Amino acid sequence: MKIKKSIIQRLGIIVALLSSFYLSACDLFSSSSSSSVPSGSLAITNGESITLAVDETAQLEVELVGISGTITYESNFPAIVKVDNQGLITAQRVGTTQIIASIGGLSDSIEVTVVEKVSVESIQLSINPAKIRVGEQANLIATITPQQNITLNYEITKGSELISISGNQVTALSSGEVTIIAKYNEVVSNEVQLSIYAFEIAMTNTIIQVGEYERLQVRHQNHTEATIHVDEEDIILVEESAFGDLFVTGLKEGTVHLYLEIIDKGMVSNTLTITVIASNPYENVNKDEFYANYTRASSYVDAMYRSECHLMSGDIQEQDQEPTISNYRPSSNGMFIHNSTANFSLDGNTYYVYDAYGNLAFEIYKDAAYVTLEEVAAYIYAFGDVPINYYEDRHDYPQPYASEWGKYLRLNNSFFSGDTEKYPYEPELPRIYGIDGDLRYYEVDIGTTGTDCDPRYPAEIYNDGNRITRGAARIVYSRYYADGTPITDLNDRYVFYTYNHYNDFQEYLNYEGGWGEMFGNITGGGPISDYDPNFPPTPYVPSVRQSLVV
Repeated sequence: MKIKKSIIQRLGIIVALLSSFYLSACDLFSSSSSSSVPSGSLAITNGESITLAVDETAQLEVELVGISGTITYESNFPAIVKVDNQGLITAQRVGTTQIIASIGGLSDSIEVTVVEKVSVESIQLSINPAKIRVGEQANLIATITPQQNITLNYEITKGSELISISGNQVTALSSGEVTIIAKYNEVVSNEVQLSIYAFEIAMTNTIIQVGEYERLQVRHQNHTEATIHVDEEDIILVEESAFGDLFVTGLKEGTVHLYLEIIDKGMVSNTLTITVIASNPYENVNKDEFYANYTRASSYVDAMYRSECHLMSGDIQEQDQEPTISNYRPSSNGMFIHNSTANFSLDGNTYYVYDAYGNLAFEIYKDAAYVTLEEVAAYIYAFGDVPINYYEDRHDYPQPYASEWGKYLRLNNSFFSGDTEKYPYEPELPRIYGIDGDLRYYEVDIGTTGTDCDPRYPAEIYNDGNRITRGAARIVYSRYYADGTPITDLNDRYVFYTYNHYNDFQEYLNYEGGWGEMFGNITGGGPISDYDPNFPPTPYVPSVRQSLVV
C-alpha cells in the first residue's frame, strides 16, 4: 500500500507540474497574441538599390504612412557606407551593405553598392513619355559615357512642386511644365522637359484647311470654366456652337499651339499642335508624274498631305534582301553600340534618325508611308506600329491593283510567338513572351526584290502592282508588355530583321545602317528551317545601349 500511495503521490506531482506548465504556456501564447502590432508603414523610395562611387553621397527618401516621429538610420557595415541621423549616406570604400531605416517597430532596408571612383565624360538624358497626365508616370533614361553603373542625382530646375522622383521614375502630382537635369559630380546632362496635364483635349484631325472646322473635344471637364490659350490667334478661331460644343476653324496657313486652363482649380490641359493649310497640293496630282519626279517628304505636314492622297513619303528604291550595313559600326567592350538617343519633335510626330557618327541622317514621320527596311525599322522602333501603307491582316487583304497604295501596299502586323519548342531551329529573342519573357513580339513583312535563302519561298518581287509574293523577309519587334500594355519605354523596344524566315536575325541598332551581328540557325551551321542538335542556333548577340549623339 505504501508503494501504491507513493506512486499516486508522484503522479499527482507530475500532473500538477504539467498543469503548471500548461497554464504557463497558455499565458505565454495569450500574452504573445495580445501584444500590439505596429500600425502604419515605412518605405525607402530610392528604388531597389543604390550604387555610389567612393566618397559620393546620396539622400535616403523615406515615406511614412499612418505614423510619425524620428526615423533612426543604421548601416550594417559603416566602413563601407555610413549614414547620418538625417539619412544622408556616404560611400567609404568598395563593397556592398544594407542601410536600415526604422521607427516605432517598423523598418525597411536598401542595398547600397560602392564602386571605385569613375570618370564620367557626358550624360545624355531623355524622358519617356514627354507628356503625361496627373497621376501618371514617366521614366528618366540616362546614357552615361563611358557606360557604367552609377547612381545619378536628378535636379528639378523648373516645376519642382509638380512632380516627385523615385529612382528614375517621375510621378506627376500637378499640371504644368517641368524641366529636369541629371548630375554626377561636376558633370551635368542636357535638360529634358515634361508636360503634365490635368485633363485632356483632342481633335480627330489636327491638320485642317483654311475655312474648315474641327470639333475640339474636352474630356472629363466642363469647358465653360476654362480659358482658351492660343499662341497665334490670327491662324485659328475657337468658338462655341449653339449646342455647347467647341469648334476650331482654320483662318490662314500656319501652325499654332492650343491648351485650356481652369484657373480656379489650377488645372491645365495637354497642348495640341494645330496646322492650318490652304489646300492639299497633291489632291489632283497624277501619280505616274509624281513618282517619275519623286522626292522624299520634306516635313511632317508634307507627309500628311501625301498620306491623305495615298502617296509615299519615304525612299521608294527597290531593295535586295540583305540589309545595307554602315561601314562604321561603333562598339564598346566588344559589343556593338545600340544608339540610345531617341529624339522626337515637340509634337511627337517626327523622329530623327542619326548615322553612326551622330549626324542627322533623315527624318521619319508618324502616319506616313514607308517601304524600305531602313525606314520601316526606324518607324517601328520610334512609334511601335506600322506605317500607314501597311494592311495588318496578312490573310484577307485587297490586291495591289484594287488598293490606293498600288505596288507600295505592304502586309502583316501579327503576333510572333517565338515558340522554340515548336520551331527549335529558331533562336530565342530577348525577353520574348513565348519563353516566359515579358515582351510580346509582332512580325511585319518587308518587301524585297526576292528572298532566295529558303527554297519554299520563291525569289520574286514582293509587290509587282498586281499581286503580292510575301517571300521570307520580316521585321520582328517587341510591341507590348506581357499584360498587353503598349511599350513606350524604348529601352524595352527590340527590332530584328530576318530574311530567311526566322532562321537568323540581326538587331536594328537605331542608326542609319546600324545592324547587329547575325545569330541563329544557319549561323550555327544548321540546315534551313530544320533543327540539327549537333548544330543548334547561335544565341542572341547583345548590344550595349549608349548614345551616339553629342
